[in-house]
Amino acid sequence: MLIDYMNMTNGKYHEGQLLYNRQACEKEIAFLFPDDKNPDLNDPKYRDIVKKMPYSPLIAGGLAKSLGIEDRFLTLELWEDLSNGYCPVEYLPKVNEAQALLRFPIETPRGLMIKLNKNATPIGEDGKYKPEDAGKDKRIGTEFVFTLGRNTSNVLTAMEIADPSLESKLTNHVNKIFTEHILPEMERDAFIRTGTDGVDLQYVKELLAVSFHHIENRGTAYDGKGNGGPECHKHWHYDLLNTAMGYDGKLLSVCNDLIIKNKDKYNAIFQLEMYPFLEKEYGLTFKPIYLDEDKDNEFLQDHEKNIASWDVEDKFIPESLRSELGARSKEMEALMKKLKVRGFVAEEIARKELKLDKTDLSPSEMKAIWADKFSKHGFTAKSIAAHQDFNQVKAQVELPDPALMVSNYLRKHKDVVFSEDQIKAHVHKQLIGICDRDTSERHAEYVFKSQCHQVMDKDQREYFKDFLADTISDPELRKQKQLRFGRDVRFTTTGILEMDKYISESLKARESETRFVLAREDVFKAILACEVANTTPSKQFQFSVGQKNAIALAMTQPGAVMNIAGRAGSGKSTLLRVVKEEYERNGFSIIGTSPAGHATKSLAKDTGMKKGTFFNSSALIKQIELGKVKLTNKHVIFVDEAGMADTETLYKIIKAANMAGSKLVLTGEKEQLQPVGFGGSFKVLNEQFTTAPVTTINRQRDHWQRELVEELASGQSEKALDRLYEKGLIHITKTEKGKVDLMVKHYMEDKTDFKQKFILAASNDEVDSINDKVREALRKTGQLPQEEVTVKGKDGIDREFSVGDRIVFTKKQKSANAETTTLENSETGSVLSIAKFLNGKPRAIQIELDDGTRHFLNLKDEHSFQHAYAKTIHKSQGGTVENTQFTIGKNLADLHSSYVALSRHRGMARMYLSEEVVDLLSTRMKGKPPTTSMKKVAEWTAKQKGVELPPEVLHSFIETRAWLTANYEEKDSQNRRKASAVMDDLKNVVEAFQKTNFKKTSNDFDRADGHAEDTYKRIRQERGYKVAHPVPVASDFMGPPKPAHLNQVDQVQPTSLSSKAAAQAKDLVRKAVELAQKARDVMSFSRPPEAAKKSINDIKHLNELPQMTTSAPAKKPVFTPDLTDVKKPTQTRSFGKKKGLSQTM
Repeated sequence: MLIDYMNMTNGKYHEGQLLYNRQACEKEIAFLFPDDKNPDLNDPKYRDIVKKMPYSPLIAGGLAKSLGIEDRFLTLELWEDLSNGYCPVEYLPKVNEAQALLRFPIETPRGLMIKLNKNATPIGEDGKYKPEDAGKDKRIGTEFVFTLGRNTSNVLTAMEIADPSLESKLTNHVNKIFTEHILPEMERDAFIRTGTDGVDLQYVKELLAVSFHHIENRGTAYDGKGNGGPECHKHWHYDLLNTAMGYDGKLLSVCNDLIIKNKDKYNAIFQLEMYPFLEKEYGLTFKPIYLDEDKDNEFLQDHEKNIASWDVEDKFIPESLRSELGARSKEMEALMKKLKVRGFVAEEIARKELKLDKTDLSPSEMKAIWADKFSKHGFTAKSIAAHQDFNQVKAQVELPDPALMVSNYLRKHKDVVFSEDQIKAHVHKQLIGICDRDTSERHAEYVFKSQCHQVMDKDQREYFKDFLADTISDPELRKQKQLRFGRDVRFTTTGILEMDKYISESLKARESETRFVLAREDVFKAILACEVANTTPSKQFQFSVGQKNAIALAMTQPGAVMNIAGRAGSGKSTLLRVVKEEYERNGFSIIGTSPAGHATKSLAKDTGMKKGTFFNSSALIKQIELGKVKLTNKHVIFVDEAGMADTETLYKIIKAANMAGSKLVLTGEKEQLQPVGFGGSFKVLNEQFTTAPVTTINRQRDHWQRELVEELASGQSEKALDRLYEKGLIHITKTEKGKVDLMVKHYMEDKTDFKQKFILAASNDEVDSINDKVREALRKTGQLPQEEVTVKGKDGIDREFSVGDRIVFTKKQKSANAETTTLENSETGSVLSIAKFLNGKPRAIQIELDDGTRHFLNLKDEHSFQHAYAKTIHKSQGGTVENTQFTIGKNLADLHSSYVALSRHRGMARMYLSEEVVDLLSTRMKGKPPTTSMKKVAEWTAKQKGVELPPEVLHSFIETRAWLTANYEEKDSQNRRKASAVMDDLKNVVEAFQKTNFKKTSNDFDRADGHAEDTYKRIRQERGYKVAHPVPVASDFMGPPKPAHLNQVDQVQPTSLSSKAAAQAKDLVRKAVELAQKARDVMSFSRPPEAAKKSINDIKHLNELPQMTTSAPAKKPVFTPDLTDVKKPTQTRSFGKKKGLSQTM
């Protein structure tokens, strides 16, 4: 599978392997041709020897052929040239169209070269490359890592030790996958940027890639006694170099945006080709490896979990060896954590650069170590043979329900739209173990056609209007729009369309309900009573006008839903207490929920809810499905932090409320953190239904800080940053290291209680780094004892904790108390004590949560908590502390996180940034126009100083920034950038982000008409994308007739009409079906909710037609293509209790 990718900035990492491979080839040549001295490895005489070497790098791609290096041995010198952006002219073939490249040679100190892109590394007069003189954003390529699982790697290695020819056999097959399957797809997905700042796109004709075969995951040095050394891990580094030939024969940098987005497609291709090869040629059998986030999800059965990859079954490897290998993996993961390195490629580079990876053991030496280790456990080719099966036959099984497959995909994808390639790649990975490739491709096509609908973002509608109308006369403009249209087309699912439709239409159908309407005078009496009860002699308590209005609207307006949209710190939870108590006084029952466990507990505490009446949203849905929570038409459901709830969560809660006739009160703010899952309907509900704004901010003591928060919330971010900067609360350093050191210094100087202060960062990497630095400082000052205990993490990483350490839970888990307690995700606390056995060995730790409760955790178990001096912004939403520190990191992508981070405090908030990060954020503006502020400053500067401002500069953010740096900025006395200049850069980036990125729902897209669909298909066909065999007609799949759906209209292909007439006909039929659906839905929604008998237990699939009915729905048929070419073996194994994935035994 493909497990990682990264932008390459230098190629030195592979030099060791190139040297080893050359030496191995020379040794073999010396053995066969003892008289040949200093052999040329590109001599045809030695071609067979070189090709048989399993570690010989593969040079691939159409551009490799055009450059004349396709079949060459990759020497250190050639790799150095290619990875720095050059190819010697001497290799160019003498014939064919590659002669066109002779138009572009340049004279260099290294000789006559073809420059592969404009950003090639400078060459010194001595002929040496000077990467230090290259630009900061230099990219020599994109490296993808394709890997085999741990079991598969060890089994293949043991077999290759017994039969070395198997290694070349495997390498040849992998090279075939890259050259014949993956690289052609990458060439179709690649673009070249041309024009000012790369605003124009061109198709790519040829790419250049190099593949390196590695057999190890290297760790600590081998001590010669069986300890340390490399771990067996077969993988291939597939380096797509940053060069491409366009159809005009020119060489430019590759635009890899679509390639990166389609990484799952290449992953699926690799698995589709490797799995059957290893089954057939090696007799191996496999088990599924589930996606990490699904693996331990208590709410999912096996058939609902997403398969990420496959690995050889455990039975092939002795349990003792598997146990040792698992311990070794954890040891290496812990080492990388201490090095602050994440990601497979980054880890390998770190090991190499820090010389952690042994004393340069060759593959032969590593295999000798492994052979010795394997033999000690009785793991040999003979033991493997006992489990091999060379006669595997795929069963004729029921293929997974298409609706369930897209439902599972959306949970992983976390967006309402996707590309055709993305959804098909997902389907393939789920089917690899149960059917052949042809069946998989046909079913993927069927899933796509039956469940997916082409859509267009409404923001793009105007841009593509003339292209789709075919009214563009300029051929270049038409070409540009065609390129972008083919690239940008997205799809959504039947389930998402129906969920969004149901959410809006079902609640609109209940707008006139008055069951939950209370008398206005009683409501205002309750408001006054609450104010009197909370007033003290020293301070009067009074609700703001917005709070009073929200309380009144929540209880006096008709309808089934009411929204309270409140600013951070505006007292939403406080006003809900009045709503709760008054509804309860009138005989109603309240249930509280929130997407986050800690927010749910806060809601319960602030409103006085009793145990058993509040649940996080996932738990509430599960409790309703199990019948343990029974909603009635006397229930009011509070959904707090509703802006963080994804579409599926709100859909299920709303549907459950509709079935019972319950009411919903949603509170939150769409401007705060967006849902993790797909969609997010709170914004839509705000627009369509009664919404009470609560804008008076009470959390911050100082008036200017409340104004700061309001500015952030209302989109005036530059003004807010200026305010914070003028107060001296934005701290700027040159480097990231300096920034972290300064944050820790300020944290230590702040004498506020640890419970009332924290540092906020966007990513876990930043959080881990800051936590380690804070703990180091605390130990130095004696505030944290030196004694530590190791806690095993469920994420595979062991962490050290001392008494007094601050902690935060990263997942829900149970305590080890006599009366087991659930500890919620994001809850914080401190380590209170360490319990020990009589021999002094630690056995448990006692923690005290910030709510005062104490809990024991056994050290023999794995846990889900980490240090909490710093934490992610997501874990802070809904919380309030005295002081906060917020670091701007490289992951800044929108303003939601900044708003949340700078609104958690009562007393003071500080912000930190480095020039390094500001530079990085600015370079990401490539392809974007300059902000209005940048244009104004540039024009003013040109006028004041009388300098030229080329018009093309003002078309590019990057070029305008560079011009301003050269002509506007003033340096300090040491010729360094002033802090004000760095602030200007940050504000420009923020202004570019100013259109806050809300999670989209299907309401933000238009359904494509027949013409748009045909245009997309034509573009795909012209680019050579593969189309699977036609699936059987719908009647073969769908069982008994059903009401017409819009997706069925789209499957109709009129054959006797022109394309234009066919599109018009389909539009007319679509409108008729929409009218029929609307009529049926209105009849269904008009039924009184209390009469509905359908239970939420019936909600199994996202595409279930969401209607309120009085009869139980018919059981959904499993979609099984009638594929006569698939034979059924005698026995299958089911992965789940329900119908779903199965695998041949």
